[in-house]
Amino acid sequence: MLRKILITFTIMIVSGSLACTLNIFDAPTVKAEKTDGIAEISTKPSIVTLATAMKSFRASLSSELLADASFPLGHKESYSWTNLPPGRDEDRGGIRFGELSINQLTRFYEVLSVFLSDNGYTKVSLITKDTEKHLSDISPNFWASNPYHIALFGNPETDGSWGFQLDGHHLGLNLFGTR
Repeated sequence: MLRKILITFTIMIVSGSLACTLNIFDAPTVKAEKTDGIAEISTKPSIVTLATAMKSFRASLSSELLADASFPLGHKESYSWTNLPPGRDEDRGGIRFGELSINQLTRFYEVLSVFLSDNGYTKVSLITKDTEKHLSDISPNFWASNPYHIALFGNPETDGSWGFQLDGHHLGLNLFGTR
């Protein structure tokens, strides 16, 4: 038994040292420049539907909220999500559900409805609306309401590849549209 523990411990130390040496914990940020001809804006009806919903959501945001939510495609924010509960004043990147008006949230749920299947949309809605409301009602001093953040990557108006991230305590989604 002791031998298995020592072997496991040795493997963990070697693996950790190798990982740190290779810098796998710090994935590089993709260069966020538009390259002509690689990602043209799509005319496929399914992609146009996705882009139209996202454009409508983006148009509903104030310039300040849009700036807070927007990142270039490939930004490290697209892979830095977490399912840990956010602190009340924690900056997760992007905009918090609580910063959005009812109209803006409605537009965002319209984006989700075109990106997800009916079953997927129902699950996301139940998690982001009902579960979090229930937890907040049980312990309002401990549980922050609306603990979800939205980050936008690229721009469907100008880029052929774009997407968004929704992350929070019980959910993490990265959805992207491309030609």
